[in-house]
Amino acid sequence: MADDMPCKWMPQLCLILCLAGSAWPDEALRVGIPKEGYPPYIVVEGNQVSGIMIDTLQSAANVSYFQLVYMFLPEVRSRAMLASNEIDLRMESPSFVDDPGDYLWSEPITSIKDMFIFHRNSENVFEKDETMEGAVIHTHLGYSYPTLQTLFDRGIIIRKDFNTEQAMLVNLIRDNVHSKRAAVMDQNVAKYLMEKDPVLKTDLRISRRHVDYNYLHFQFPKNPKMKMVVNKLNLEIRKLKRSGRVDKIIKKAIGE
Repeated sequence: MADDMPCKWMPQLCLILCLAGSAWPDEALRVGIPKEGYPPYIVVEGNQVSGIMIDTLQSAANVSYFQLVYMFLPEVRSRAMLASNEIDLRMESPSFVDDPGDYLWSEPITSIKDMFIFHRNSENVFEKDETMEGAVIHTHLGYSYPTLQTLFDRGIIIRKDFNTEQAMLVNLIRDNVHSKRAAVMDQNVAKYLMEKDPVLKTDLRISRRHVDYNYLHFQFPKNPKMKMVVNKLNLEIRKLKRSGRVDKIIKKAIGE
Protein backbone atom coordinates (compact mmCIF):
# COMPACT_ATOMS: atom_id res chain seq x y z
CA MET A 1 0.00 0.00 0.00
CA ALA A 2 1.51 3.32 -1.04
CA ASP A 3 1.94 5.93 1.70
CA ASP A 4 -0.26 8.44 -0.12
CA MET A 5 -3.22 6.03 -0.30
CA PRO A 6 -5.97 6.23 2.33
CA CYS A 7 -5.78 3.47 4.93
CA LYS A 8 -8.62 0.98 4.62
CA TRP A 9 -9.79 -1.42 7.30
CA MET A 10 -9.44 -4.42 5.01
CA PRO A 11 -8.82 -8.06 5.96
CA GLN A 12 -5.51 -8.21 4.14
CA LEU A 13 -4.22 -5.25 6.11
CA CYS A 14 -5.49 -6.19 9.56
CA LEU A 15 -4.73 -9.25 11.63
CA ILE A 16 -7.25 -9.38 14.46
CA LEU A 17 -6.37 -11.46 17.49
CA CYS A 18 -8.48 -12.33 20.53
CA LEU A 19 -11.57 -10.47 19.27
CA ALA A 20 -15.11 -11.79 19.39
CA GLY A 21 -17.93 -10.22 17.39
CA SER A 22 -17.78 -7.50 14.78
CA ALA A 23 -17.26 -4.51 17.09
CA TRP A 24 -13.92 -3.70 18.69
CA PRO A 25 -14.22 -3.33 22.48
CA ASP A 26 -12.78 -0.25 24.16
CA GLU A 27 -9.90 -2.35 25.53
CA ALA A 28 -8.70 -3.27 22.01
CA LEU A 29 -5.34 -1.72 21.17
CA ARG A 30 -4.53 -1.10 17.52
CA VAL A 31 -0.91 -2.03 16.88
CA GLY A 32 0.84 -0.80 13.72
CA ILE A 33 3.36 -3.26 12.29
CA PRO A 34 5.20 -3.46 8.95
CA LYS A 35 3.73 -6.00 6.54
CA GLU A 36 7.13 -7.64 6.05
CA GLY A 37 7.81 -7.57 9.79
CA TYR A 38 11.19 -6.75 11.28
CA PRO A 39 12.71 -10.06 12.42
CA PRO A 40 13.48 -11.02 15.11
CA TYR A 41 11.52 -8.19 16.75
CA ILE A 42 8.41 -8.60 14.61
CA VAL A 43 8.09 -11.85 12.65
CA VAL A 44 5.21 -12.23 10.19
CA GLU A 45 4.57 -15.76 8.90
CA GLY A 46 1.26 -16.09 7.09
CA ASN A 47 -1.46 -15.26 9.61
CA GLN A 48 0.92 -15.53 12.58
CA VAL A 49 2.69 -12.58 14.17
CA SER A 50 5.43 -13.20 16.74
CA GLY A 51 8.89 -12.00 17.66
CA ILE A 52 10.63 -10.35 20.61
CA MET A 53 8.45 -7.24 20.70
CA ILE A 54 5.19 -9.01 19.84
CA ASP A 55 5.59 -11.88 22.30
CA THR A 56 6.46 -9.44 25.09
CA LEU A 57 3.52 -7.19 24.24
CA GLN A 58 1.10 -10.11 23.98
CA SER A 59 2.21 -11.46 27.37
CA ALA A 60 1.75 -8.07 29.04
CA ALA A 61 -1.59 -7.45 27.30
CA ASN A 62 -2.99 -10.83 28.30
CA VAL A 63 -2.42 -10.12 31.99
CA SER A 64 -3.75 -6.56 31.64
CA TYR A 65 -6.86 -7.80 29.78
CA PHE A 66 -6.13 -5.74 26.68
CA GLN A 67 -6.99 -7.20 23.29
CA LEU A 68 -4.70 -6.52 20.34
CA VAL A 69 -5.48 -5.64 16.74
CA TYR A 70 -2.40 -5.94 14.52
CA MET A 71 -2.52 -3.69 11.46
CA PHE A 72 -0.07 -3.97 8.56
CA LEU A 73 1.07 -0.43 7.70
CA PRO A 74 3.98 1.20 5.85
CA GLU A 75 6.42 3.00 8.14
CA VAL A 76 5.49 6.56 7.16
CA ARG A 77 1.75 5.91 7.43
CA SER A 78 2.21 4.12 10.74
CA ARG A 79 3.90 7.18 12.22
CA ALA A 80 1.23 9.50 10.84
CA MET A 81 -1.61 7.34 12.13
CA LEU A 82 -0.09 7.21 15.61
CA ALA A 83 0.22 11.00 15.66
CA SER A 84 -3.47 11.33 14.68
CA ASN A 85 -4.64 8.65 17.19
CA GLU A 86 -5.75 6.27 14.41
CA ILE A 87 -3.58 3.55 15.94
CA ASP A 88 -2.58 3.13 19.56
CA LEU A 89 1.00 1.91 19.48
CA ARG A 90 3.93 0.89 17.34
CA MET A 91 7.50 -0.33 17.83
CA GLU A 92 10.07 2.47 17.94
CA SER A 93 13.13 3.86 19.71
CA PRO A 94 12.93 7.36 21.24
CA SER A 95 16.40 7.90 19.75
CA PHE A 96 14.93 7.62 16.24
CA VAL A 97 12.15 10.18 16.80
CA ASP A 98 12.65 13.94 16.44
CA ASP A 99 10.18 14.79 19.23
CA PRO A 100 10.10 11.86 21.70
CA GLY A 101 8.56 14.05 24.41
CA ASP A 102 5.38 14.33 22.34
CA TYR A 103 4.65 10.63 22.91
CA LEU A 104 4.27 8.11 25.70
CA TRP A 105 6.70 5.21 25.87
CA SER A 106 6.72 1.74 27.31
CA GLU A 107 9.53 0.36 29.39
CA PRO A 108 12.51 -0.47 27.15
CA ILE A 109 12.00 -4.01 25.87
CA THR A 110 15.43 -4.77 24.46
CA SER A 111 18.54 -3.05 23.20
CA ILE A 112 19.59 -2.41 19.63
CA LYS A 113 23.35 -2.94 19.34
CA ASP A 114 24.76 -2.08 15.93
CA MET A 115 27.86 -4.15 15.26
CA PHE A 116 30.17 -4.92 12.35
CA ILE A 117 29.56 -8.26 10.60
CA PHE A 118 32.46 -9.52 8.48
CA HIS A 119 33.74 -12.66 6.76
CA ARG A 120 35.38 -15.22 9.01
CA ASN A 121 38.45 -15.35 6.73
CA SER A 122 38.91 -11.58 6.72
CA GLU A 123 41.17 -9.70 9.10
CA ASN A 124 39.18 -7.95 11.82
CA VAL A 125 40.10 -4.31 11.25
CA PHE A 126 36.76 -3.03 12.54
CA GLU A 127 37.43 -2.63 16.26
CA LYS A 128 39.11 0.80 15.86
CA ASP A 129 38.58 3.72 13.49
CA GLU A 130 42.28 4.01 12.69
CA THR A 131 42.49 0.49 11.24
CA MET A 132 39.41 0.82 9.03
CA GLU A 133 40.81 3.11 6.33
CA GLY A 134 39.61 2.01 2.87
CA ALA A 135 36.96 -0.36 4.24
CA VAL A 136 33.69 -0.79 2.35
CA ILE A 137 30.76 -0.81 4.77
CA HIS A 138 27.48 -2.44 3.76
CA THR A 139 24.65 -0.24 5.00
CA HIS A 140 20.86 -0.21 4.81
CA LEU A 141 19.38 2.17 2.25
CA GLY A 142 17.79 5.14 4.02
CA TYR A 143 19.38 4.44 7.42
CA SER A 144 21.69 6.89 9.17
CA TYR A 145 24.81 5.92 11.11
CA PRO A 146 25.76 8.88 13.32
CA THR A 147 28.88 7.34 14.84
CA LEU A 148 30.27 6.50 11.39
CA GLN A 149 29.14 9.58 9.47
CA THR A 150 32.37 11.54 9.94
CA LEU A 151 34.35 8.60 8.54
CA PHE A 152 31.99 8.42 5.54
CA ASP A 153 32.19 12.19 4.98
CA ARG A 154 36.00 12.19 5.07
CA GLY A 155 36.22 9.23 2.69
CA ILE A 156 38.05 7.09 5.23
CA ILE A 157 35.44 4.37 4.80
CA ILE A 158 33.04 3.85 1.88
CA ARG A 159 29.31 3.36 2.25
CA LYS A 160 27.56 0.79 0.03
CA ASP A 161 23.76 0.66 0.37
CA PHE A 162 21.49 -2.38 0.15
CA ASN A 163 17.72 -2.69 0.43
CA THR A 164 17.69 -5.38 3.14
CA GLU A 165 19.86 -6.77 5.92
CA GLN A 166 19.77 -10.15 4.16
CA ALA A 167 21.28 -8.61 1.02
CA MET A 168 23.94 -6.88 3.12
CA LEU A 169 25.13 -10.21 4.53
CA VAL A 170 24.80 -12.30 1.37
CA ASN A 171 26.98 -9.84 -0.52
CA LEU A 172 29.70 -10.17 2.10
CA ILE A 173 29.95 -13.83 1.11
CA ARG A 174 30.09 -13.02 -2.60
CA ASP A 175 32.72 -10.30 -2.29
CA ASN A 176 36.44 -10.89 -1.93
CA VAL A 177 36.75 -12.37 1.55
CA HIS A 178 40.17 -10.84 2.09
CA SER A 179 39.08 -7.27 1.39
CA LYS A 180 38.09 -4.79 4.06
CA ARG A 181 34.33 -5.30 3.94
CA ALA A 182 31.75 -5.43 6.69
CA ALA A 183 28.04 -4.92 7.20
CA VAL A 184 26.79 -2.78 10.07
CA MET A 185 23.52 -3.86 11.69
CA ASP A 186 21.85 -4.78 14.94
CA GLN A 187 23.41 -7.93 16.38
CA ASN A 188 20.04 -9.57 17.07
CA VAL A 189 19.00 -9.08 13.44
CA ALA A 190 22.35 -10.52 12.32
CA LYS A 191 22.08 -13.51 14.67
CA TYR A 192 18.53 -14.22 13.51
CA LEU A 193 19.55 -14.18 9.83
CA MET A 194 22.66 -16.23 10.47
CA GLU A 195 20.64 -18.82 12.40
CA LYS A 196 18.26 -19.13 9.44
CA ASP A 197 21.06 -19.55 6.88
CA PRO A 198 23.81 -22.11 7.63
CA VAL A 199 26.18 -20.49 5.11
CA LEU A 200 25.93 -17.12 6.82
CA LYS A 201 26.33 -18.71 10.23
CA THR A 202 29.46 -20.57 9.13
CA ASP A 203 31.15 -17.83 7.13
CA LEU A 204 30.40 -14.65 9.12
CA ARG A 205 31.36 -13.35 12.54
CA ILE A 206 30.42 -10.32 14.64
CA SER A 207 32.76 -7.64 15.97
CA ARG A 208 33.17 -6.91 19.68
CA ARG A 209 32.74 -3.21 18.99
CA HIS A 210 29.36 -1.52 19.37
CA VAL A 211 28.87 0.97 16.54
CA ASP A 212 25.74 2.37 18.17
CA TYR A 213 23.45 1.48 21.07
CA ASN A 214 19.75 2.26 21.52
CA TYR A 215 16.62 0.73 23.06
CA LEU A 216 13.38 -0.47 21.51
CA HIS A 217 10.11 0.55 23.18
CA PHE A 218 6.45 0.72 22.30
CA GLN A 219 5.40 4.23 21.29
CA PHE A 220 1.94 5.60 22.15
CA PRO A 221 0.07 8.85 21.46
CA LYS A 222 0.08 11.22 24.41
CA ASN A 223 -3.43 11.36 25.83
CA PRO A 224 -5.13 10.47 29.17
CA LYS A 225 -6.50 7.11 27.96
CA MET A 226 -3.12 5.97 26.68
CA LYS A 227 -1.43 7.10 29.89
CA MET A 228 -3.60 4.58 31.75
CA VAL A 229 -2.82 1.89 29.17
CA VAL A 230 0.93 2.54 29.32
CA ASN A 231 0.94 2.42 33.12
CA LYS A 232 -0.80 -0.98 33.12
CA LEU A 233 1.41 -2.44 30.39
CA ASN A 234 4.59 -1.11 31.98
CA LEU A 235 3.70 -2.76 35.28
CA GLU A 236 3.48 -6.13 33.53
CA ILE A 237 6.53 -5.54 31.32
CA ARG A 238 8.63 -4.84 34.42
CA LYS A 239 7.40 -8.12 35.93
CA LEU A 240 8.26 -9.99 32.71
CA LYS A 241 11.76 -8.54 32.72
CA ARG A 242 12.38 -9.29 36.40
CA SER A 243 11.21 -12.88 35.99
CA GLY A 244 13.59 -13.46 33.08
CA ARG A 245 10.72 -14.06 30.66
CA VAL A 246 11.86 -11.34 28.25
CA ASP A 247 15.41 -12.73 28.18
CA LYS A 248 13.98 -16.15 27.30
CA ILE A 249 11.88 -14.62 24.50
CA ILE A 250 14.99 -12.92 23.08
CA LYS A 251 17.14 -16.05 23.22
CA LYS A 252 14.46 -18.16 21.59
CA ALA A 253 13.99 -15.61 18.80
CA ILE A 254 17.70 -15.52 17.86
CA GLY A 255 18.32 -19.24 18.34
CA GLU A 256 20.46 -19.10 21.49
